[in-house]
Amino acid sequence: MLFFVTHRYKSGFTHEDQKAMLKIWENFQPPAGFETKMHTFAPDGRMFGFIESESIEAVYEVCTLWAGVFIDYEVVPVIDVEDSLPLMRKAIATREE
Repeated sequence: MLFFVTHRYKSGFTHEDQKAMLKIWENFQPPAGFETKMHTFAPDGRMFGFIESESIEAVYEVCTLWAGVFIDYEVVPVIDVEDSLPLMRKAIATREE
């Protein structure tokens, strides 16, 4: 499954928080079936990314390393537009029956 992730540092994020978070990041090993496809930073501190995961549990495992302490997340499951077209056609056909 593909997920679009937005996140930003929590209000009050400190120098010490940054050092602690970096230490976690340097030792981070993603769980099996979890792959970061893209991880970007915006000038205003927001972060955006795409992750692919075989399970929501793996996504939860990764996000809980930082969530609640350092980062606020929004994780949205998404599909490629090409994969959505047959589903859209099916929905239209069902509504027209």
